[in-house]
Amino acid sequence: SVDQAVSMAKVMGGGLTFAFPPSRPVDPVTFAHKRAAEQVHQVATWLLRGSDLSALVTRTPFLCENAKDLREYYEGLLLERRWDIIVFVGLAGELLQCTDILTRERCPRLRRLYDA
Repeated sequence: SVDQAVSMAKVMGGGLTFAFPPSRPVDPVTFAHKRAAEQVHQVATWLLRGSDLSALVTRTPFLCENAKDLREYYEGLLLERRWDIIVFVGLAGELLQCTDILTRERCPRLRRLYDA
């Protein structure tokens, strides 16, 4: 980035200085895109997909204007299927069943939802 190039030039050039114009405030659309990308990444981190969706924070889809553009952006990320999470959820359900925490007799609706 520009900041890295400037710091490298300072190290190599000794006392070489650059004058930058003051930074302008972030417009509302860019701010909304950045905040939404950070929220999606935070949820993905909770779902153990944070490393896969870290591209959202580094390459935020600023040019997406509608839901169709955003869907195309997400489909272009090429995320692979995570079978380990499905297996983990299945094992956790069976463990809860075996330890009498989440049995069909005590929580029939929740078990029916879990089975679906």
